[in-house]
Amino acid sequence: MNKVNSGYIIWNPRKFSNIDEATRELNRLKSLCYRLKHKQTEEINFLLGVSVTDSSYCGWGFGEIGYDKPMNMGGKKQFICTGRVKKIDPNTGEVVRVTPPYDTDPHIHLMVYGYGASSCAQHILTNLRKSNKGGFYRKWRLESPERIEIEIQYIKNQCSKLWEIK
Repeated sequence: MNKVNSGYIIWNPRKFSNIDEATRELNRLKSLCYRLKHKQTEEINFLLGVSVTDSSYCGWGFGEIGYDKPMNMGGKKQFICTGRVKKIDPNTGEVVRVTPPYDTDPHIHLMVYGYGASSCAQHILTNLRKSNKGGFYRKWRLESPERIEIEIQYIKNQCSKLWEIK
């Protein structure tokens, strides 16, 4: 049976209490992805990231991932919100433009694309189900190369910690 070039998003509904806990889980998944990559003879890619940004504000003109100050001065990668929403002040009744509440609990984004992505995604799902009993995990197939590129950009725009395994 021949392997086909496809892409999959691994849906992981878990939210973590802090960014360090999410990063530990991401490092565990990253090492699994490295092992899966070395078993493959064909080209396979993994994109993993930790995000603390609500997905409703990414990609809609509200902001983008950037640095709070220059990297050589210790800048941290974070979501910089440039958009504003209208809100009515309950005390005065006037309409003001405020920064939306874009923060959420840390969560993980995981994507597999390339030849043999289906079997690699299934291995990751099996691993997630073994290590986290009671969770509901799922993979979604990305139907076209354009959809794969859209998802890659979405994950890159949302995640403050990002790893690409190529």
